[in-house]
Amino acid sequence: MTDLAIKYRPRRFSEIVGQDPLVTWMREQIRSGAGRSVLVAGPVGTGKTTSGLIYAKALLCGSPVDGEACGACDQCREFGENGRHVPSFHALECGEHSTVEEVKDLLEAARHAPFLARRRVLMLDEVHNLSRRASDALLRILEAPPEWTSFILLTYRLNLISGALRSRLSSFELSAFNEAEAFRLLAGVCDREGLPYDQEGFRLTFKAASGGPREMLRAVEKTSQFGPIDGAHVRLALNLNFEDRLTAFTRALMAGDLEGQLREVEEWPDTAERKLDFLHQFFVFQYFEGCRRLRREDPLMRNVGAETQEQLVAAFAARASASGREPEAYWESIIDALTSNTKVTDHSLAMILSRVNRLFNPASPIRGEVGKPRAESAKPVLRVRLSGSSSRDRTFLSWAEIRPHWEAASLLPQRYGVLFNLRLTISRSESDRPDPNGNAQLVSKLTHELGMRLKDWCGASSPILHWMYRHEWEDETRPRTRILLSVHEEHIAPALAWLRVKFVPRICRTCGLKVQIACRPGTSQEDRVRFHWQGVRALSRSLDPRLTARSDLGPVSPLGDLLKIPPRWRAQVRRISNVQARGMSASLTAGAKLKDESGMAWLSALEDGAWRALDSGWELQEYEARKAEMQRRDVALAKLTALLPGADDARREGLLLEMELLKRSWSSNPTDWRRSWSGWWQSETRVKLG
Repeated sequence: MTDLAIKYRPRRFSEIVGQDPLVTWMREQIRSGAGRSVLVAGPVGTGKTTSGLIYAKALLCGSPVDGEACGACDQCREFGENGRHVPSFHALECGEHSTVEEVKDLLEAARHAPFLARRRVLMLDEVHNLSRRASDALLRILEAPPEWTSFILLTYRLNLISGALRSRLSSFELSAFNEAEAFRLLAGVCDREGLPYDQEGFRLTFKAASGGPREMLRAVEKTSQFGPIDGAHVRLALNLNFEDRLTAFTRALMAGDLEGQLREVEEWPDTAERKLDFLHQFFVFQYFEGCRRLRREDPLMRNVGAETQEQLVAAFAARASASGREPEAYWESIIDALTSNTKVTDHSLAMILSRVNRLFNPASPIRGEVGKPRAESAKPVLRVRLSGSSSRDRTFLSWAEIRPHWEAASLLPQRYGVLFNLRLTISRSESDRPDPNGNAQLVSKLTHELGMRLKDWCGASSPILHWMYRHEWEDETRPRTRILLSVHEEHIAPALAWLRVKFVPRICRTCGLKVQIACRPGTSQEDRVRFHWQGVRALSRSLDPRLTARSDLGPVSPLGDLLKIPPRWRAQVRRISNVQARGMSASLTAGAKLKDESGMAWLSALEDGAWRALDSGWELQEYEARKAEMQRRDVALAKLTALLPGADDARREGLLLEMELLKRSWSSNPTDWRRSWSGWWQSETRVKLG
């Protein structure tokens, strides 16, 4: 399913819901031609970036209509949805990795009039992260901005923006949807998508997303993969069935059992940040319900047992009395302890829980020892459990030994637009004298001679021969080698004939070998992709079954299952001493894996833990998307280059600067530019593979 948050993202002012003051102001700026600079603040996911991009597009539009971008002129078509390819639009995310130099370069661009548009628009996201020096530089240009320049500043922490900066801009604060607005949005989307729903499902979605439209739509998309948008399926999809965890944690807290508290939270399959948020929400709910006697509707918390709630309220009252404090103040001190102003990891969460236990049970002994906090659950970390053992001679392989095969197999179609389409398995007969180096020599001979044949068939324009292999012992005496090759489709037939008629008979005459050849030429793309990845799984059959990673849906699962290695293939192997166990062509080695010719990094579903996308063949679409992206960049540069002939020195200098700024605006992060296919990162935030 297409990412609903992207599909239903507003593209025009008329499509923005619930932000009337901002929309009215922006449209008037377009009608009047004033194009004033603006500061837009609000919680994450409330539409700051979306409204900023719509405003920027309208500012650059050659023929705006009633305060809206026309959508038909050259500037509008070039701007697209994010303006990444427009020389007169500059965007900077002022996050922790941005530098003062980047901000200065951006501000320097603002001082030069644009050549291909009537204005130059600069959009700074997360502007609260700017350093003092960068903020001062921004303030100076805002005091007397060039007439052709418009600034769009975005932030979710308005309190960190200086008064001096705010005074030089029109400022607007966006808010999350209220329940009625949220229900109208969700009902409209579900009706158009044909998704069944009920009010309970919407209520849970609204609460879990805190009223943010983007997160609500992503929650609906995720829930739709499980069934209707109702209470039961929303709880399942969004991992909201945590009532038993909260109950068990509460009982352990009242018993002064810190080890039990940590165990319940650590075994809770969710991120540390979400777990802390739900714990905080739970205690706030109990505070108002039990201590302040104020009825507050919370669909996430109302399923916690009444008996547990009564016991918790009574325990708070008893401890407040024993400490000589007012119950309200005692509750508030515990709730304050369940917050964090920094990134929450499993380690920091364990320390927060320890402080809460110490506040709640100041005189109680700690039962057991505090277990070592697990690795940060925001990353799908591979864990090796120490249970079980391998024999001395036969063993499973580590992820470090298997991972290069998967990285290379993803790089091949993404960079070269081809797949592994030829597979050889070489094993020796029982009567043949064991020779660990024999198979390695055969691989070298095969790849060299086949490469030479390709040159003979194609001449100077011969395509690259891509390959990778793995050696292992088939049993106690016989080594086995699996080889994957990528041969251009036009040359599959002659390559097979050469292998079967010349190469294989020749090597089998000199030693007792058994060679199996498998090929998938001329089949559908789906079959070719399946053949490609099945070959990689064959090379990975000895992956240690004790390795685990976090799945797309949250729970930790065996890595072999996530990689879809057939159980019947999995087996231990004997290592071959004094021989490199694996290898690959230079086209797939580490040097080729960093970036493409334009400096763009390669995508990796593996690194992002997007297991469902892993073997979908997305790399072939990405190959075409990169070619289209390079063409778009060439066209953008050509437009400026065409203005150079006949330009005077001043104009020439300005054009060269514009070209340099355009090149700098091209992000090396491939997720930043538009493409014809929808990537996994667009549907939900992924965590990196450790």
